[in-house]
Amino acid sequence: MDGERGKRLVIVLASNEATRVMLAFVTAAVSAEMGNETYLIVTLNGIDAIVKGQASKLRVEKGFVGSVLKKRMSAAGLPQNMEDLYKLARKNGVKVYVDQMSLRISGLRREDLLDFDELVGPGTIAEMTAHYNSIVF
Repeated sequence: MDGERGKRLVIVLASNEATRVMLAFVTAAVSAEMGNETYLIVTLNGIDAIVKGQASKLRVEKGFVGSVLKKRMSAAGLPQNMEDLYKLARKNGVKVYVDQMSLRISGLRREDLLDFDELVGPGTIAEMTAHYNSIVF
């Protein structure tokens, strides 16, 4: 990958569905570990995944995809608990931004959430996703 675009990744987490949350957290952790400047923007229902005490309750669905993902994560030495995956991403240097409009609509407060860097608005989200490689979960 050449140039600035290949060195930055923005992951937008808009879902609270366990498989999507896990993929967002794993992708963020691995991207940062690879030396990429990595941002996780949490918006809409994705906020549920970073509520204190909630991330550890999320479970990947049983079935083929869930069992394959769990086996591969275990083989790679990755934690299977969502909160631990989030903490690994943070430890690896992932910057986490929370959509302030979604937070306000949810009725939650900043202190209800796991550690994150800052609240952002739609303009910041649009700017980041327009200028950096982006993935939406």
